[in-house]
Amino acid sequence: MNDELYAKVDKGVDNVNTILADVRAQKGTIGKLLYDPSLYDQAKSALENGNTIMGDIRAGKGTLGKLATTMSFTTNFATPAATSPKPPPSSTKTTTPLANSSPTPSSTDNLAAASTELRTFLTEFRKNPKKIPNVKMSFF
Repeated sequence: MNDELYAKVDKGVDNVNTILADVRAQKGTIGKLLYDPSLYDQAKSALENGNTIMGDIRAGKGTLGKLATTMSFTTNFATPAATSPKPPPSSTKTTTPLANSSPTPSSTDNLAAASTELRTFLTEFRKNPKKIPNVKMSFF
């Protein structure tokens, strides 16, 4: 039994020695990372860039930083409809906020009317495209 245990331990030590020899020969990922300074420098640079980006985001820099740190942005979209501000009187026309989970009857009526008008316009345009004046728009 002792000879069997000794053989197993000896075989395990041989395997560790083989692995260490491969690392010293710069084989495999670990060997290359330990002996090739350019890989180390690239990994270090990538980590530094990641830390810089995370610092900028936490400082509110850039679009992602503003999205992540601006409380008014997150609260505007996270506010449930039940706690959202009261709508203005019906005599004032406004747009329905996107955060409102239940559309008001006037917003659905407006959407239906706009859809009907668009459908009518497209039908007329298909009948006689030259009847509709061309409008050329350019940006910048």
